[in-house]
Amino acid sequence: MAAIISTTQLRFIGIYLAMIMKTVDKVISFLIIFGLFTFALAHSLHLLIGSESEISRDFNINMFTQFGSVVIASYYMMFTGKGYGKPYISKNLNEVVRLPEEQPSLKQIEDGVERKFEMIFNQLSTLKEIEKKTEDLLSLKQDIKELKKLIEKSK
Repeated sequence: MAAIISTTQLRFIGIYLAMIMKTVDKVISFLIIFGLFTFALAHSLHLLIGSESEISRDFNINMFTQFGSVVIASYYMMFTGKGYGKPYISKNLNEVVRLPEEQPSLKQIEDGVERKFEMIFNQLSTLKEIEKKTEDLLSLKQDIKELKKLIEKSK
């Protein structure tokens, strides 16, 4: 009887072990792909922003000159969606990368677009008014010419 119980327990342990191995396989696959993306982002940031020839005097300020700090920064950017704000991330990242302090909301973007359209519409109406006045000036110029002719005839 003890042998039957241990065989049944082993069969359940085998099922659980297979489930755990599938989960571990998927987690490892995810970590490898995430690591490759992080490495690719870090490498591109290092090449684009970490130019040692341009910012060699700011070696301690520019965190993109050393590849190790770039990997940490890119992992943090990918994980949180922010590129700065933590103590181990350079405070000058905003100046180096020119990232905004806060991403605008959709409502703020819509308001900005509306304001620009209103401004363009106002400028268009102003241009139409100027065009109308220019046409009036041409007619006034013609009137002045006619008046000159009349004055000359009357002399």
